[in-house]
Amino acid sequence: MAVGSALGLVAGLLAWMLTMPVELARGQMPPPSGLPNIYLHRSMGSLMRGTGRVDVVTAPGQASVTFKLNGPTTMEIYDQRDALDILPDYRVGSFFGPVPRETLECPRSGVDPASTSIMALPVTGSPTPALVQHTDQWVALFESPMEHPLPGPATQLLRGLAAAVDDVDLVGVTDIPGQSRQGELFLGRLTSAGLAVRPVGMTVALPVLTATGTRRHFYVAESDALHSIALQEDGTAVVDTMLLSDTVISMVTTRLVSTVAQCPDHADVVLATADGRLRVFPCHGGSQPGPELEGEVPEWQLWVQDSLVAVGPASLDQLSGFFLYQSPGQDGFDRPYVWRVSVSPDGGDLLWQWMVISGGTEVRRNALGKFRTSETGLSDWLMVSYNQVYFDSATFQCSTDESIICDGPSYTDTFGAFDCIEGHGVSYFARPDQICGGCGPRWYLDRPPGEPPFSQPEHECKRCDEDSCWTCNRQGCLVCDSTRIPEYSGPGGRVVCRQGGCSPGFHLVAGVCQAEGPALPVMRISPPEVETLPGLDPGIPVTALAATRLTVDPVSGGPVVPAVGGTGTDPGMVLLLQAGPQARAWLMPNGAIGQPGKAPLQPVALLSGPLPADVVAVAEVGPFLEDGGQLLLGLALCDRQGTVYEAWLECTSGQADGSAPCAAAGGPAVLTPLLQGTGCVDLQVQATTGRHVVMLSDQAQGAALLEADPAGRRLLATRVPMDGMVVLPGPGGPDGRVADPAVGDWLVGTSAGDLPSAMPTRLPVWDSRWSYLVGRFIRGVATWPDVLVPVVLPAGGGFPLELVFVSTKEDQWRVVRAPGEMQPTGATMWLASSMQVLMETLPLPVPQLPVSTLNVRAQGLHIPGSATYPSALLLQAHTMLGVSLLRCPGDRVLCSFLPAVVLELPAAFQVPSDKRLWQVAIPRAGGPAPGPGAEGTVPVVSLLGFSEATGPVHVRLGADCPAGTFGPACEPCHPDCQQACTGPGPGDCVCAFWLPEDPAVCLAACPAGTYSDWGACRGCHASCAECTGPEAGACTACAPGLVLEDGHCVVACGAGEYACASACLPCPGECASCEAASGSGPGCEAVCTGCKPGFVLVGDECVAEVCPVGEFLPPGSDTCAQCHCTCRACAGGAEPDKCTSCPKGFHLSEEGRCRVSCLPGGLCPGRVAEVLLVHLLCWARKFGGGH
Repeated sequence: MAVGSALGLVAGLLAWMLTMPVELARGQMPPPSGLPNIYLHRSMGSLMRGTGRVDVVTAPGQASVTFKLNGPTTMEIYDQRDALDILPDYRVGSFFGPVPRETLECPRSGVDPASTSIMALPVTGSPTPALVQHTDQWVALFESPMEHPLPGPATQLLRGLAAAVDDVDLVGVTDIPGQSRQGELFLGRLTSAGLAVRPVGMTVALPVLTATGTRRHFYVAESDALHSIALQEDGTAVVDTMLLSDTVISMVTTRLVSTVAQCPDHADVVLATADGRLRVFPCHGGSQPGPELEGEVPEWQLWVQDSLVAVGPASLDQLSGFFLYQSPGQDGFDRPYVWRVSVSPDGGDLLWQWMVISGGTEVRRNALGKFRTSETGLSDWLMVSYNQVYFDSATFQCSTDESIICDGPSYTDTFGAFDCIEGHGVSYFARPDQICGGCGPRWYLDRPPGEPPFSQPEHECKRCDEDSCWTCNRQGCLVCDSTRIPEYSGPGGRVVCRQGGCSPGFHLVAGVCQAEGPALPVMRISPPEVETLPGLDPGIPVTALAATRLTVDPVSGGPVVPAVGGTGTDPGMVLLLQAGPQARAWLMPNGAIGQPGKAPLQPVALLSGPLPADVVAVAEVGPFLEDGGQLLLGLALCDRQGTVYEAWLECTSGQADGSAPCAAAGGPAVLTPLLQGTGCVDLQVQATTGRHVVMLSDQAQGAALLEADPAGRRLLATRVPMDGMVVLPGPGGPDGRVADPAVGDWLVGTSAGDLPSAMPTRLPVWDSRWSYLVGRFIRGVATWPDVLVPVVLPAGGGFPLELVFVSTKEDQWRVVRAPGEMQPTGATMWLASSMQVLMETLPLPVPQLPVSTLNVRAQGLHIPGSATYPSALLLQAHTMLGVSLLRCPGDRVLCSFLPAVVLELPAAFQVPSDKRLWQVAIPRAGGPAPGPGAEGTVPVVSLLGFSEATGPVHVRLGADCPAGTFGPACEPCHPDCQQACTGPGPGDCVCAFWLPEDPAVCLAACPAGTYSDWGACRGCHASCAECTGPEAGACTACAPGLVLEDGHCVVACGAGEYACASACLPCPGECASCEAASGSGPGCEAVCTGCKPGFVLVGDECVAEVCPVGEFLPPGSDTCAQCHCTCRACAGGAEPDKCTSCPKGFHLSEEGRCRVSCLPGGLCPGRVAEVLLVHLLCWARKFGGGH
């Protein structure tokens, strides 16, 4: 067969297979009614996250609610609260949020939920359903303390009808002993006062079908009879029976044609009978019954119970106008069949419409509900299947959403009954009223730099040039397939995705193929040192510190609010708070970080007290400019008890534009509690927006987001079920992420058990759509499951920010990256990611606690003066500090991390595992502290760190670079710089060396008796003439009269003497030479190192020239040596053939070796046994010392 013919046959078969379900269904449908098919589109999200089947209850005129039993005695009621006035798109379909509207408690103990059933019944005018809990023995209102016995030992409650939450009519059946197929029908009324049982006096065939009417009225169908049963006010039951032509298979009641006014106490009854007929009895049993409606069901239909679905009359205050007729498919591969059955306009016929559903739906679990599709309006009745909503095409906005293609007559069988248009992917809240508002995998958003996404008609999704690229932009690939390695070898340095290894001239560095050439920089971390803080109240520890823009008013001693022109620049001061109820506040210039001899810190009257507990974290937002030139600055603080406070400073600037600072009015700021019991461990200002503060907690999913509302002089505080969070700027601007201005900024968070998430900050946590977005931000996390820490770093290349997720799983330092996050595609979900391994194995273990903030702290550091290395990633652990540079070569769009360097902290600077971790480190503004760095390094960044266990410390980061350059790229200093620099300009020159007591005077080198501590010339130990550090063992040269031994300077003594406490003492006894014994204390006990003639050294003593058994005296030596382990005695050497006598069980051979002796009777060991015995002998001699 020709290839073309074969391909044609395959194409034909495929086309037939795709159309087959449609053709089968058309042949199996009831007679055409002239009405179009209804295509149902499955919601992307679940009605409620984290649950199985969701049952909805709908009161007349209200939105549906649902309920969930949380434990044996707690019932939670959930309603629909989505903030559709802020973000109106409801098509996620997750209508019920995570927070219950109401919690009901059952006062009865010992109830096993698994052995009980619960009826949830709608109540007119009440948002809460009536809840009836029952077994086959008893029944009770859920909130009642009383269980009421049912009338028989094995009773089935069949149906309930609620007049109020505590007033319910019931119908049930009790077994008749010895008659398994029959039962006695009864009615009951359950109230808070008890259960009143009313026997009907009627035996029914089991199983029996029931449905509700209204006002204490039920319908019962058995076999071929339909009973209408009403409970009268006097407690008697009135039964009206109608015989049918065949057995009833399914029954529902609704208001198909009879209004409430026409039929106030009855309902329209819909029956499916075994002879293939549908029969509708309008207002059956009521005062105004209508003519019966009848239709035929296709003969192929497999009749099953519950094939009818309708809105019950207890949920209706107007006509529903339809019911559903449903059945499963013909087999497990066939789609389900559901029809919508309504009444013709003339009221004489039943009209059928096929409801086309995507495969996989369990039709027997279908129900109907009312859902909020706008802030003030409800949808028509929508089908609910298990835990998902099915929208019709109009409600799903198929005709108005240009980003999707919906199933219809010419386009069917897609997953969920819709597709994104070509090049797009599911991306909620990216563009107004669009489900697929961003570009999909292997596509990018083509837009000029500086234009927000989709802000111009010519912005469009284009395919990436390389098929192995998951995400790209105009400049090239950003994320390669997992089997490929990014390499900077394309035209203009663009990224190419390589398979199998790097190209010639490139080598693999931290998972990226980098060009061979000049060595990449290597970072160095200095050991931390205590930060000197002159002027603080003595004996009172610092409990919190933070970067600040505040200064001190020299007149009042109060704070000065900075001008708005300073926002966005590095804060110029450090705010420190001391322990105690007054929380004394101090300010230190940022430039003084790591500087010796700094001026005393300035006290500032910042906070009004007293406070109930020490402040353990502080952060500031602002300044903000309000009308009338008002300047405002907000403070967030949290104390040791987990209470979060806010405080505001306010003053009137001398300039209407707020360009002049002013002293805060009204004295110290008043603290107002915001949140309590938070477990707060840190507060992190989000420099990306300047308005947000993230509160980290020691409680799982206990973080909080604080957003400044300067107009209201308040911080808006929201508890967020995350462990770690960062905030990204929202739409607008050259780095805009999405096109929808309503979403605000974006919160990116992580927590144990979920992949990273991204949500609009304007989307409330209680909104059901929040739950849908959890775990859907990025794809391809190779370390999952993991506890990730989100971090934002300043970046170069094509994007101003670099978002990464830090992992220390299994003590390997990795980062999960989504370069550019939302910007390359304009998408908000399922972004492609890649991973870099920064260190294969950390030198010390990292605790793997479920709350990421308790494991490590990760932070992005700006590197001043370097375009190639704009930032570094800092890792702070209990016992380690680590750093990895971010490299952004030239104008290439993709940055990458270099291998990390980690410092094991000295014991005095380690944080115990049960103590709070490090707070956010504060970089010294404008570059590192002056000085050239440690030997062979140049300084890069100076940091002020803090933990309560260590107090304030400073750490310097440097790079391996020669003198006359600045790091980390080893770029040359300006020619005017004679010694060292921190940047390329003439104003960046600094001293290479200086004395701490006179730091302004530059030295060419450190004077004798000092060493360079990152440029500061500090004194050596008194015994050293030259040194590399302050310890006695760091000497490199000694003072006169001392000699250097292993870094120590010791007294030089004559022959036969040894040094003791700077004095020379004679060696004892027969020692020709000796030394002070290690650990002998001030008495300096001597040990021999050589012997006088006629004596030999045994251990550390001189004995007469006779060696003990097992030793011999080597020629020309005065020290005995060990014989070979097989010899008892030897002469002339330690070889195995120098033996002169042997141990017991061995004999001396002619070659001078000790061999194993034969046993009596001539039994001699073989070669293997002899080798084993020799090994055993040597092992015994080594560890036992015997001969």
